[in-house]
Amino acid sequence: MEVSETSHAPQPEEQKVPKARRMGSARRWLGRFNLLLAVLLGFGGWALLTALSTRPTFKALIDLTPQAQFSVSAETEQLLADLREREVTVRVDTFFGRIPAANTPNSRHAAAILRRTQQLTHDLLVRYQELGGDSFEVVDYDIYRDFEPVRQRKDELGGLREVQGNAQNILVVSVGKRRRVLNLPLDVATIDIPAMRQVQGPGGGNSAPPPTLESYDGESALSSAIRSLLVEGSPRIYFVEGYNGPSLQNDTGESYSELLGALAGEGFDIGLLQLEAEGRVPDDAAAVALIEPRRALSERAVDALVAYLRRGGRVFLNTVWSNIDTWTPNFDRLGDRLGFRLSDDLVCHLVRDASLPANSPGRGGRDASRLTLTGLASQHPITRPLAMAQRYPVVHNAREIRSAGDAMPEGVAFEPLLTTDRYGWLAPRDSRAPLGVDLRDPADGRAYAARTVGAVLDVEALDAPQDGPRQGHLVLLSGLAFLNAGGFQANADLGLNIFNWMVERSELVTIRGNRYVSKRIEPDPVELEHSETFLKRWVPGILLGLALLLLCWRRWL
Repeated sequence: MEVSETSHAPQPEEQKVPKARRMGSARRWLGRFNLLLAVLLGFGGWALLTALSTRPTFKALIDLTPQAQFSVSAETEQLLADLREREVTVRVDTFFGRIPAANTPNSRHAAAILRRTQQLTHDLLVRYQELGGDSFEVVDYDIYRDFEPVRQRKDELGGLREVQGNAQNILVVSVGKRRRVLNLPLDVATIDIPAMRQVQGPGGGNSAPPPTLESYDGESALSSAIRSLLVEGSPRIYFVEGYNGPSLQNDTGESYSELLGALAGEGFDIGLLQLEAEGRVPDDAAAVALIEPRRALSERAVDALVAYLRRGGRVFLNTVWSNIDTWTPNFDRLGDRLGFRLSDDLVCHLVRDASLPANSPGRGGRDASRLTLTGLASQHPITRPLAMAQRYPVVHNAREIRSAGDAMPEGVAFEPLLTTDRYGWLAPRDSRAPLGVDLRDPADGRAYAARTVGAVLDVEALDAPQDGPRQGHLVLLSGLAFLNAGGFQANADLGLNIFNWMVERSELVTIRGNRYVSKRIEPDPVELEHSETFLKRWVPGILLGLALLLLCWRRWL
């Protein structure tokens, strides 16, 4: 009996071994299940990210593209929000066709530009549609496939000459029965078409440099089209001729044709006025503009402008300093009647110089007459959008505009609009200097001050009709700002805002979108094939290898 009891004593310890083995086996199976679940979740996450990355909607929301091509400005977002609030529907019909066959280097470049602008326009419309919701509708037509829908829609747009026949690569923007047509790529892009260069080809012939896409301006063009369609009527602006100023319509650098073309694109009706001969402003004038007059206004012309302002009229006067003394009139007659003065001297500003200490404001020199106007009236409708976006106008050859102070006429208020910062000064004429003016920075610190080069004079409308405006406006701007040769491109928003504000088109007083500069890298077919191989083979292989490595690591533990 004692032997038997001794032999059964270790039995409880022996029963613990199978139980430990079962627990270890369960842990191993649980670890394998967790590993399999991790692998499945990893593949699922990779597939989800791959799917989402191909959707333009998500590219727009998380825009990491180098030029932010899927992003739009805050002004455009506000415009689309206003459409939803006002329950206005904008419809955009796109009539895109095939890219033409390219047999020469230049035609291949042109085809690439058209292809790129088509893609950018498609991406832009996707973003507008997302922000506009039900208020923004896009209908795409392929003119080589959708024969019957294209024919029906073109019949509905029968009043538009631009969409008839085989017209393609156009956008038709519609608000109700009002429509605007945008052509690709000319209306949505800036294209550099070099002048013909005499380049000797292999066969002895001449060839020209290919065109290049400098920037894509689709947001500006599309938002401007929508804003113009929201505004009824075509206000008439009269540009005054006869004061020996530069051309208004010639397609040259020393002309203002780009300004007039942009105003026409905003829905203005442009007219020309011989003020000295007419002696009055026409009754249908929504605004009158004098651009760079180089002769003084006669008493007859001043009377006509003041009478127009006292009827609630709107006048824009852009005066420029010239090294030719006779081309720099003072407009004293008009200034006495409306309470402003113009300096005879040139407004200059210190220029940054890397050779000076970091805390130095700069020095004078040849570029001192080029003014970047950081002093914007942040509360005035013309400049408020520019101030919010920190888009500072740049002008050349400006004169200081001063208020008459205590001699201000009754019923006239002076408001500065554009100023330099505190390091501006007035440079006197000097016939001995190369440019006819002394551009050296003054030694006396008291010469520096903020200089006003843009102002608005509000004129009480004493003779306005009962249902007309109760206040006239004279907008004064000094300096070259809207000339074709460089000025207009930098100051287009300022110029368009001035005229839209003067005729009370508040919907169009804004900044006009981001500029996409085309720097896209076009991969060749071999690079595309390598990318596809990497995504389809190497990425899953790497994930599988990591899963096996994790499995082995857990087994070793």
